Amino acid sequence: MPNIVSGQAAAATTFLFTDIEGSTRLWEASAETMREALVRHDALANSIIDRHDGRVVKSRGEGDSLFAVFLNPVDGVLAACALQSAFHSERWPGGWSVRVRMALHRGSAEIRDEDFYGPTINRSARLRAIGHGGQILVSQTVYDSIQSALPDGFLVRDLGRHRLKDLQHPEQVYQISPPDVPTDFPPLLSLNYIQHNLPIQTTSFVGRDRELSQISAMLEESAAVTLVGTGGSGKSRLAIQAAADRVDNEVDGVWIVELASVGDADLVVQVVATVLGVREEPEQPLLQTLCAYLKPRTTLLVLDNCEHVLPACTALVETLLRACPNCKILSTSRERLGVSGERLYPVPALGLPPAPGDSSGSDQRALNPVTLLEFPSVRLFCERAQLQKPDFALSATNARDVVQICRKLDGIPLALELAAARVRSLPPSQILARLDDRFRILKGGSRTALPRQQTLEALIDWSYDLLSPPEKGLLQRLTIFSAGWTLEAVEEVCGQNTLAGPDESFDLLDLLTSLVDKSLIVFSGDTDEGRYGLLESIRHYASIKRGAGPALDELASRHAAYFLKLAKEAEPHLNGPEQADWMTRLEQDHDNLCAALMHCLPEKPGSNTDLSRRGLELCGALWWFWYVRGYLKEGRSWLKRALVSSSEAGDARAEALTGLSMLALQANDRLTAVTAQEEALVIRRAAGNVRGIAVSLTNLGSIALENGEFDRARGLYQECMALWQQLGETILLAQTWNNLGTVASMQGDIVEARNLFLQGLACLRAGGDSRNIALLLYNLAELELDEANYAAAEPFLEECLRILETVEDKFVHANAVHLLGRLAYETKREETALCLWGASQAAFASIGATLRPADDAVLETAKAALREQMGETQYSSIWLSGRNMQLGEAVAGLYASMSP
Repeated sequence: MPNIVSGQAAAATTFLFTDIEGSTRLWEASAETMREALVRHDALANSIIDRHDGRVVKSRGEGDSLFAVFLNPVDGVLAACALQSAFHSERWPGGWSVRVRMALHRGSAEIRDEDFYGPTINRSARLRAIGHGGQILVSQTVYDSIQSALPDGFLVRDLGRHRLKDLQHPEQVYQISPPDVPTDFPPLLSLNYIQHNLPIQTTSFVGRDRELSQISAMLEESAAVTLVGTGGSGKSRLAIQAAADRVDNEVDGVWIVELASVGDADLVVQVVATVLGVREEPEQPLLQTLCAYLKPRTTLLVLDNCEHVLPACTALVETLLRACPNCKILSTSRERLGVSGERLYPVPALGLPPAPGDSSGSDQRALNPVTLLEFPSVRLFCERAQLQKPDFALSATNARDVVQICRKLDGIPLALELAAARVRSLPPSQILARLDDRFRILKGGSRTALPRQQTLEALIDWSYDLLSPPEKGLLQRLTIFSAGWTLEAVEEVCGQNTLAGPDESFDLLDLLTSLVDKSLIVFSGDTDEGRYGLLESIRHYASIKRGAGPALDELASRHAAYFLKLAKEAEPHLNGPEQADWMTRLEQDHDNLCAALMHCLPEKPGSNTDLSRRGLELCGALWWFWYVRGYLKEGRSWLKRALVSSSEAGDARAEALTGLSMLALQANDRLTAVTAQEEALVIRRAAGNVRGIAVSLTNLGSIALENGEFDRARGLYQECMALWQQLGETILLAQTWNNLGTVASMQGDIVEARNLFLQGLACLRAGGDSRNIALLLYNLAELELDEANYAAAEPFLEECLRILETVEDKFVHANAVHLLGRLAYETKREETALCLWGASQAAFASIGATLRPADDAVLETAKAALREQMGETQYSSIWLSGRNMQLGEAVAGLYASMSP
């Protein structure tokens, strides 16, 4: 029997697909009898398939089906024949006649989780779908392999070329019959014998299984379904495939009406009538004749590309739905038709792989070519690239570039196809490098396609030209946002009076809604506020239309002002019970915040003091967010630029200096850390800023602690404790107990350290500050671990890690996973320890941070011992496995291994 190895490709495998004809009817007739029949069916199938060296992969579910694989096509065909003979002669429960249709196809497929995937599998299922109960069908590839090997008495009949529902390549179909079963069957249920005008597709249909299933379910419930989406999203191809999947349901056929080339709305009815062969009758409106023709028929009508003749399509569909009860209409448009009972289906982009990170970090497994081909966007790019360059293959060398291409093009099928066409003359790395000028490179579509489908720019032109002047104006202004926006943001940045000309009058929300309806803006209601966004290609196009100049400067200034206000609003909530929510809000707008900084702090400093001061304030408000979320390199860069650009000498400068100091300390740049913090303290003392003084004293204490100056650290912490008590800052007071506990621990006073940590923890639990609770739990775990109290350390560390899964402090999280590795190492779970250390080191590298020098020295000693103990091969395998894991994944793996 074939051995299935996940993650490999199965080449030249023979696939047998079966299902019971009319099984739904049989279940409804008698569930008990059908259950008995299935038990007998399965017993016969498993026995015969096993006897012929096959393997049953699994039941496919629909129609009580079965799926088996064979390495030898002759074995597969003989197994199918033996099955049909057994089923034909079987005395079924209740005197029933159970008829099973079968199909065999041969080709390569991808193996994942002990199952097979890919076009060969889909085509096998399509071949089975056209057969009848009792019939065995084989494809040309199977026939070519077995025609001279069949025993005497077997009948082979050439049934001709048939179009399957995948709409790509017709298949030469053969019927094979053993001597003791019927050989006469009705015509195959292929597209050859069903009324339709669906076009043959010259390329494969990639992905979209979920979408097809959802559209089919919607058509069962509603007579009018409209696929909406941006240009190039694959609406037409999806609609055609969805129509092909329903040909069995429509007795009177499936008909597609192409409207893209119809320039006159008055011709819409005429085009539909022509497709259906309906002639105009004297003294009777053509629409009335069309309704009379369709009224008695069960038909699916596909209206493709309705947006430019929308009113005419709406009127036609409304009339047909009222007059023709058995007619269903599937439309594609960039906006809804607006008819009564219409169901909308927004066509999503093709599934995207996650963004690759540092090549030395934890994303190496994510860049595995086999894994990446599971994402439809990657698979489409690669399949289309192979049409242009047959030897093109996804590899470890080009995987990162292909992923970035797919992401930069938002998974839009047409854009991916246009990019793939360039592999004739450019490697993926060069295609990616030129996507900043994407309208120049994304050309060269099929010469037989409509002009608007031959270049990305022409495709977007089609949508843009249908907009009203106010819609065009708002779309251009929205390009100022870098990563989406909320309604509040657009109202403040692009509001009614923003850049409005003397003749402009519009309602902002109405315009925003209209652009969403026209599929030019994406709306997500996943958050309480809801967020809007632009696909990158739309944003790029509209920014070109917008141009530069004073109007853009004014827009950018309003954008920067809004996001400075947001950062200042968030700042006091970045510690305390609301920390997670506000951190998430800033994360959502991080690209916008960076764009605002770019406007305020250009690479070449200007003379605009207001802008530079605004940039300094923004950096001061954001540094704690950068610190917690691990944007250490980026944060330091902005803080340095802000401090150089601005001559501001007050609180804003002191806050930016504090941020620079703390981010430098995380990167082990202690000279910068102490210099910047001391300057901040001087500014705050001069201003009498008590809270600011306490912050600087705390941070200087942390620097002293890292330098081993324990007495100085204790003195600084005690000084700032008095200030926190004066200010009534309970949470910050608890943090100071934590700091004093760390000093006591490092000086060997374990009892005092434990008491201080527990005192701070109790205070923080009352206040609900999750991050600092996690930090104190970490310190308690480290304290107990240093004392070899492993049983006491573990619950502290486990709770710490559970909190960090939600708080997302990458630096503390990486340290906690490192500490868990220490615990595993000291409890003799060396392989687990090495894996956890690999994950934590990758996390440190991804944010530009390091372990404390003392901890790093201990780690290197332990790693050297493990390398010698395990040997280089095992050591490297485990270490790299850990580096390719996310922190949460590594921790989950540890606890899973500990489960009984």
